[in-house]
Amino acid sequence: MSAPTPYDTVPYPSAIFEQTHPARLRMIARMHGVTTPLVETARVLEIGGGDGLNMMAFAAAYPDATFHSFDLAETAVARGQELLAESGLTNVEVVVGDIMTAQSYYAAGSFDYVIAHGVYAWVPEPVRAATMALIANVLAPDGVAYLSYNALPGGYIRMAMRDMLLHALEGATDDADKIGKTDRYLRLFAKPQESDDPVVKAMRAQASSMLDRPDSVLFHDELGDVFAPQRLTDVVHAAEHVGLRFLSDEPGQKRAFDGFLPDGIEPDGDVEVQIVRAAQASDYAGVRFFRQTLFVHNHVTPARQIDLKRLDGLWMSCSLARTETGGFMCGEARFSIGDEELARMIDIVTDNFPDRFAFAEKVVDPVRRRALLDLLARGYIYFHEGPPSFPLKASERPEVSLLVRAQLRLRHELVCTVTHRMVALHQPELRALLLAADGTRTIDEIATMPDLNFPTDQIRPALDAAAARGLLIR
Repeated sequence: MSAPTPYDTVPYPSAIFEQTHPARLRMIARMHGVTTPLVETARVLEIGGGDGLNMMAFAAAYPDATFHSFDLAETAVARGQELLAESGLTNVEVVVGDIMTAQSYYAAGSFDYVIAHGVYAWVPEPVRAATMALIANVLAPDGVAYLSYNALPGGYIRMAMRDMLLHALEGATDDADKIGKTDRYLRLFAKPQESDDPVVKAMRAQASSMLDRPDSVLFHDELGDVFAPQRLTDVVHAAEHVGLRFLSDEPGQKRAFDGFLPDGIEPDGDVEVQIVRAAQASDYAGVRFFRQTLFVHNHVTPARQIDLKRLDGLWMSCSLARTETGGFMCGEARFSIGDEELARMIDIVTDNFPDRFAFAEKVVDPVRRRALLDLLARGYIYFHEGPPSFPLKASERPEVSLLVRAQLRLRHELVCTVTHRMVALHQPELRALLLAADGTRTIDEIATMPDLNFPTDQIRPALDAAAARGLLIR
């Protein structure tokens, strides 16, 4: 057994990350004219995957694909292995592993999609170099890699907050004391003062946002031994050193156009350099805090100008809300759509989420197509290569996913959907119903189970609602 890591002493919360979904990575590659392996049969690696829940959620949705996660924290891996054993999933592995030695036991080109989320900016420089080298070595020739990291210049604000916190924590006796003192300091500092200048206001806003994060996340993200935000240009240079090429950024950060030449800009010299410089300039202008950058191998040549024909044949989904002024809302972001026909289309798709609609192939007007692409780039809508692979209504012999049933048996309050989201399930009666729906019984047989305390006439509607939330695979 190796020495405990900070993630062993203060466990990082289990989580899944929509932005790492291989289907999203494949879609961004498609927008750049790059064809990558089908997700349904892909081989996917997550570096520093903690308890492996992210990979297990994918595995439950794609039974013919294979998934692998490794992490140095043995307690996190053990927690994941317990859930994995309970689930019975056979197409995913969760193991203890070290980035520094991982190249010795993973074959070259053995993974179609490689994910390194929340690792690169929180490890020493030799581990960063080893991470990039590992990605380049194991990534298939036509694969895509995802790498997230704290970015500059926004990272300077976070570093200033970190310095303030570390000063306030001098003399803290243990991890619990650090967490308590951090919370008290942030709550005090976040209170606005009339004399605040713009810089102080920005610092207080950062402190307020930090309070929204779980204590364990704050402990590792802000107070860890290493906190090294990166410039995009430096990350791209490190990638180029091992034979990788910048592709673009992930839509969740509204930067999916970073791989294209900006509108109105003509190619001038080395287009690859031009694109990265433009994206870096945008980071400075927008005080960027975080990046989720995609890479391909150097022999791959992405298209660097938008081609609206690449929307042909795609399906669309979205889950937006209307604002009181008639606009749209996605999380905290608010925006309007001046094209009334397009707005009605978005309303219809939202009302039927998570179903998908082949609107993209019906929209032939280039202005409207570009508007759809803009919404995709901002992470407000999603494009897919076909209709849902999961049921939208329960079958006569309904089957809840293996992972959801395992999480219910282990009394998890949050479960993972096949749409790669987390759903809270609190009602004991509903949890019992979902456990009963294991694919071996018809709905009528479920209704006659003696210990099921659920109104008979509500069983089918409840299972249909569960299917619409992505909990069923049949």
